[in-house]
Amino acid sequence: MVITHNLASMNAQRQFGMVNQRLKKTTEKLSSGYQINRASDDAAGLTISEKMRSQIRGLNQADKNVQEGITLIQIADGAMGETQDILQRMNELAVKSANGTNTSADRDAIHKEIIELKSELDRIAGSTEFNTMKILDGSFQRTTTTTESNQKFLENIKGSWVTDAFSRIEAQTGWTMQQDMSIGFDIRDLGNKVIASTSYGNDEDVTITFNSFFMNDDTTYGQSGPEIGGYLADRLITSQLTDIMMRENVSAGNIPNWFSQGVSGALIGEEINFTSITSAQKLLEQFDYKGNEYSRDTALAGVLAVGYLHELDTDSNGTSEWSNFITELKTAPTFEDAVLNAYGQPLNSILDTMKQDASVAAAGGSTALATFFNNKMGYNIGNADADSLIDTGNLDAMVPNSGSPQAIQDSGDQVTYNGHQISLTWPDYKAQNTMCIHMGASADEFLRFGIGDMSASGILGVDFDVDLSTQEGARRSIAVIKEGIDYVSEERSRIGAIQNRLEYASRNLTQTSENTQAAESRIRDTDMASEMVRYSKDNILAQAGQAMISQANQQSAGILSLLQ
Repeated sequence: MVITHNLASMNAQRQFGMVNQRLKKTTEKLSSGYQINRASDDAAGLTISEKMRSQIRGLNQADKNVQEGITLIQIADGAMGETQDILQRMNELAVKSANGTNTSADRDAIHKEIIELKSELDRIAGSTEFNTMKILDGSFQRTTTTTESNQKFLENIKGSWVTDAFSRIEAQTGWTMQQDMSIGFDIRDLGNKVIASTSYGNDEDVTITFNSFFMNDDTTYGQSGPEIGGYLADRLITSQLTDIMMRENVSAGNIPNWFSQGVSGALIGEEINFTSITSAQKLLEQFDYKGNEYSRDTALAGVLAVGYLHELDTDSNGTSEWSNFITELKTAPTFEDAVLNAYGQPLNSILDTMKQDASVAAAGGSTALATFFNNKMGYNIGNADADSLIDTGNLDAMVPNSGSPQAIQDSGDQVTYNGHQISLTWPDYKAQNTMCIHMGASADEFLRFGIGDMSASGILGVDFDVDLSTQEGARRSIAVIKEGIDYVSEERSRIGAIQNRLEYASRNLTQTSENTQAAESRIRDTDMASEMVRYSKDNILAQAGQAMISQANQQSAGILSLLQ
């Protein structure tokens, strides 16, 4: 027996310490509800659990994002419903105005309501907001292309096409650059009426916008660039630059829409396509050259009228009357004055003669009608009996040969034409202006969508003025309003489908979050039943350990009896 070391007590104390340490951890797990309270409890499990927690919280926030997206769409859809009701009323008024039983006073009264309805379309588009963001004014552009496709499109049209277009315009009109200029190129939703549009800032700032409504990611790329709405990019650039050059060189006032659209159409060539010769002749018969409303029919008829003016005989000095006309446009006070000075007869007399000649030719059959277009407008029908009118490039070289597109020559962001600098600007589509709903826990889980421009110009067309003050204007308006109704219907259907998708996404996010939470719980949470069993066992062992320490200490005290 020894008294220097109490080995039995030491052993009991060591065992008691181990049990007590386990009791502390068990008590912590039971009180916190977690079996991992610090990294040392389960290093690998903690890493997995934290990743799952991040995913769960991301999924829960994504579900809130989706719900907000659904709310935004519901607000937009409600406003579009009112827009559609307005369009239906406009259609009703247009049909009413087109009836011959109305007087001019009746139509004027109808037209006053139309003006107010158009203003309300603009008000709804401009005031419908979500979280202070306007959602129906075209701010969130609709596009079927990705940012990469948009960037590729713009890079594809960079090059010699701008200077080529200026040369083509100058060759046929004599119009030249008057100043340095900055031309910006952009892609955004312009509704379903316009393929491309030109907007003006100050005198040296112009933006040419291509309509994303007509684009998609399947666009093919060639020497003439991608097609938009059936027209090659280099032709569209020529068309838009024609409008710019006309503003730069023409001083005459009141230039009619049919003329500006007709010159642009003649210069791009592909505009001049009709399903039949007779359809072109009927278009001329209905051509209202005195009006100034824009429509596709007006633009097509304008192409024919420009061809007619271009092909009129030269004067007694052998000078082209077309060249005289182009010169007169630079100085004459009005468009009609320029025509009168160049051709020696009023504009209405020339165009009325054109319409009468077309009617006479049509009465003579397809051969006579084909001859009329060949001789009077510079079209090469080829076979006089053919029931088609497709220009082949014989309008005195005014129409380019669409079979030989201009080659791309990368000229960077600065080109020179006639001594003037032209700066080309290209937007960065890394931050595309579409609505983006982040609908997942990862960086690449998002949904982009746009909402079309629901203003009057976005629905009915930038240049079209709904005019119910005349019977003919009312008839034209019916077709345009119907297209507008179809456009809004298509837009509502599209965002309705997106809302359905978001609702499915919300349910999926909720379910995924729940299942991930269950998986994380199995790693992180305490199993209270098994932990209580361990607690009870360790508690009994702790009490037994205390008793054994006491007994071991009493054994040492028994040595005193040997010393008595």
